[in-house]
Amino acid sequence: MNSFNAKNIRFFGVIFLFVVLPVLATATLAIDASFSNLYPEPWWDTFWGKAAISVGVAVAIAGALAFTVVTAGTGGAMLGAAGSWITAVGSMVGMAAGVGTGAAAAGLAILGGGTIAAGGFGIAGGAFVVAALTGAATGVITDVSIEVASKMIIKEPYRRYEFIKVPLVEAHGSDDVKSLVVELKEIEDKLASKEILPNAFGIETKRVSSELVSRLSDACSFDDESEDARYNAVNAAILFFNLKDDTNSVYCINKLEFRTKEDSFLSYLHALNQLTVGNYEDAFKYLDITIAREPSALQPYILYTMALTDKGYYHKALKIAGKGLENVSNSNFQLLYTSGDAAFRLEDFSAAAAWFEKAYSNISEDFIEADTAMMVAVSHYKAGDKKQGWSWYEKALDKLGSDNEEAKAAITARWNALL
Repeated sequence: MNSFNAKNIRFFGVIFLFVVLPVLATATLAIDASFSNLYPEPWWDTFWGKAAISVGVAVAIAGALAFTVVTAGTGGAMLGAAGSWITAVGSMVGMAAGVGTGAAAAGLAILGGGTIAAGGFGIAGGAFVVAALTGAATGVITDVSIEVASKMIIKEPYRRYEFIKVPLVEAHGSDDVKSLVVELKEIEDKLASKEILPNAFGIETKRVSSELVSRLSDACSFDDESEDARYNAVNAAILFFNLKDDTNSVYCINKLEFRTKEDSFLSYLHALNQLTVGNYEDAFKYLDITIAREPSALQPYILYTMALTDKGYYHKALKIAGKGLENVSNSNFQLLYTSGDAAFRLEDFSAAAAWFEKAYSNISEDFIEADTAMMVAVSHYKAGDKKQGWSWYEKALDKLGSDNEEAKAAITARWNALL
């Protein structure tokens, strides 16, 4: 009996030493993969953050947006004032779709997921996609012309999710990886301050990105179970997603899920991977999980409402936007605009007018502000208050001033199409 007990003790001792202890050690090293931990700094205070907010895209991607159009396409990258940048891209997409007058508004509406009349996620949603296509970030470059991207999106609207770029994590990981992310940010800052030209930016970003890919290529194998290695794997999952390598991105996310104590960001990445292939229902499940785990993160609400609008789930889009406005910020332009857009599609025009008015008061970029005022106008008009409708329509045109006839034509085209 004593011999049997001794053997058992030795057996369970071996199990404890080689199985239980490693599991316990792994658990104690579990990292925090939440938005609040991975992206603690207020990105909206940065140059690129302010530019994105000015066109109504706010913090849909919490950090910065990948600069995907550098050397490709007609004229390469389009940088400059946020308004001209956004409307120029909108015009290119509109022209690619065969739209004449009002090409900018039509193009942005198409990028947002619909026609000039329907609007999809609206011009504001189109601006979000444009920023994802052309904004700089701590990410990687994908050379793709706006013409090619727009044709893909027009044919299969869900494809625009491919062009959303997630920012790399700057504050966590091994020193060599963090130094490369810092170097990428420094290159962006030089572009933002016009110390370097877009072509030089493209060359330098590709150089650093290639080195980063090399450093992170086997980060998810977990030969090293240290905390830094786990955060490197988070960056690997992001990097693979940005490179459109869904297989390796999902592989990294799945491996990380057993090594994190908070994993709301990983659920968000899962949702993005599902959206890039058009699996909306699976994406919705992951976004539900994300919001349940971290209700104070803004990005999931914006992505969720955009995807719900894609599928015509307007009641649910209103509900999710409402949660975001309650849990994160009651003045977020994107969520306010989404609420107006959903109410408009549900033909609750009085409610739509109220939502669009709130959105209007929380945006400052002229073209997007003017389009929002136009949506207020149309909503009032359709609700039966034609006087208010005309008043807001005139406000929309006045917002653009006397030197912006092309933008006025775009707003007028939208007005006529919606009415």
